Amino acid sequence: RESIELLEDAVVYKLSYVNLQWLYDQHPVLNVVGRKMAEEAFFKAGELTLMLRSGSSRENYEKLTDKYPQLLNRAYLKHIASYLGISQEPLSRVRAAKGKE
Repeated sequence: RESIELLEDAVVYKLSYVNLQWLYDQHPVLNVVGRKMAEEAFFKAGELTLMLRSGSSRENYEKLTDKYPQLLNRAYLKHIASYLGISQEPLSRVRAAKGKE
């Protein structure tokens, strides 16, 4: 199980599995859209898993901020640290070292 914490105002919709299947049956194009969204989510989860297993905290932070540069202006550091699987202290050290470059 996972949880999602919204960091900005948003509108969230909930759709049951049964209703989703009904929509797919009634509107075949939504079946394609749903599949593509699932594929993208699966691919991103795999990328994250690979990144967290193969890189140092610094490398992972750099990959994340290179891919999502706006993230630093929109997310708290505690959330970035959590996403990277580290605590805030190592993240602060990584950021300080990057700032000295």
